[in-house]
Amino acid sequence: MADTFLDDSFQIVVHHAHGQVTRTEVHSRRALETHQLLIGRGPEEVVRMLPRLYPLGAKGHQTAALWALEEAYGLGVKAYHHRARALLVHLEIMTQTLTRLLADWPALLGKAPINAPLAAIETKLTQALYGDKEPFFFGERSAQADLEMISQVAAEMAQLLETHLLGYPPKIWASLTVEHLMAWVDDHPALGAEVIRYYGQLPALKNPEIAPLGWPSHQDWNQALTSPYAVEMIYLPELNGQKMETGAFARQARNLQLKDYAARRANPLVLRLLGRLVDLCWQQSRLELGMELPAQGPGVQKKMGIGLAQIESTRGRVVHRIEMAADKTRRYQLLSAAEWNFHPKGMVPLALAGLVAKADQISAAAAAWTRALDPFVRAPIKLVRDA
Repeated sequence: MADTFLDDSFQIVVHHAHGQVTRTEVHSRRALETHQLLIGRGPEEVVRMLPRLYPLGAKGHQTAALWALEEAYGLGVKAYHHRARALLVHLEIMTQTLTRLLADWPALLGKAPINAPLAAIETKLTQALYGDKEPFFFGERSAQADLEMISQVAAEMAQLLETHLLGYPPKIWASLTVEHLMAWVDDHPALGAEVIRYYGQLPALKNPEIAPLGWPSHQDWNQALTSPYAVEMIYLPELNGQKMETGAFARQARNLQLKDYAARRANPLVLRLLGRLVDLCWQQSRLELGMELPAQGPGVQKKMGIGLAQIESTRGRVVHRIEMAADKTRRYQLLSAAEWNFHPKGMVPLALAGLVAKADQISAAAAAWTRALDPFVRAPIKLVRDA
């Protein structure tokens, strides 16, 4: 499971001269037209195909597609399904992220990867919510939650976070004062602290000063995705002319613990790593709410054949916009998370701009930054020495 879900479709080319980065290029080979395979499909087929097309954050994509379809059809669905699917997405974010971190972070320190029963835990939550039935379906279906099993899943995930990453129960770690958090980073033997210390030795990067992606309205998204620049938006996403950051750190932009730490130690690389740990603890807190999780669903059911949904998924925000005609998709637009963080003029080139270091340190810093932004990316770093 450790080699699952790697994205090698980006390449980072760093130009340098006289020990300083002069410019950085981000090249992408990502197949951004994959969603076109969903055109001409019925609702049930769309939902079935998504995990094969987008295994990373599959449950997030399925949930977003269902919300968009429900809006397009003016279909009301019980709050149970909104809560249940939200729990599945929260757990997916945790299990897919942990799969990568428990494989990659020990390797940085010369240790063996950590195997955890993450797939089994996901299966257990699905059974607790839907038994042996498929949890992602178009329409309505009765279901009843096994609350005890949901609590068991939450307890198992909390134990994994404590044992393998934090050295504290997630609730306690997430409540550490900034002084105790700095002490944890500096001295604690937990894997998360060790890795932050490891990366903290790399040359300091610039703060990209790009705002986190907020929650634009459906009107804003519809305007962007129906404009003459809609195709360009899929490849080079900007909103109101602004580049944005998405993912774990952006999700936790308002977290006071993280903001207090940033005020003391403003290393952008370390902050992204801390943000990922903060986000895992936050996802855990959602999981512990179980079926008390606040219900979220699609927007206003207009029953006009057009639906749009945005949702936080494993790598960050995904947006699905669907136009239906005669029960088939006439148009399908999908804006994925990676394109925000790996915009050619976005997070990567801005952070590396002007970096002063030896060639091997430049390469190490670029690789560390890409993985801090998105642990699923394996972007080859090519150094080009300018005259």
